[in-house]
Amino acid sequence: MQVYSKKSKARKPATKPKAVSIVCEKCKYERKNSDLCPSWQCPCCEMAYVKVSKEYIQQSISKESSRQLQKNREKKDLKFKTDAATASIGAFSLGALLIKGTTCAGVLMSSPISVKIIGAGLILGSVMYLLSKFSG
Repeated sequence: MQVYSKKSKARKPATKPKAVSIVCEKCKYERKNSDLCPSWQCPCCEMAYVKVSKEYIQQSISKESSRQLQKNREKKDLKFKTDAATASIGAFSLGALLIKGTTCAGVLMSSPISVKIIGAGLILGSVMYLLSKFSG
């Protein structure tokens, strides 16, 4: 009877991978293996590494500036709509006066038909303009 023996291969001893040293971008502290705080936090300044990284700060600045731009656009749009409403109300009032006619020294002075048509056009135009600006 034959006995087969297993040959064992020589194994290299397991080595621990070297820890990558992390340097905080805020306080320049180099993290040590003996530090006890969480791996995402700097032991010295206690800030999250992600929040002090240059990429994160750049994203925060761009988000803040885009929010500010949006607010400025909304303010301009509101001012434009207010100015447009004021101008349209003025045109509407002028059109109403042109259609109705005016009084001079207590005597009603009737407007010619062409002036009434212009007044009606001013009223219709101002109403249409307001509807177009405020509907969407």
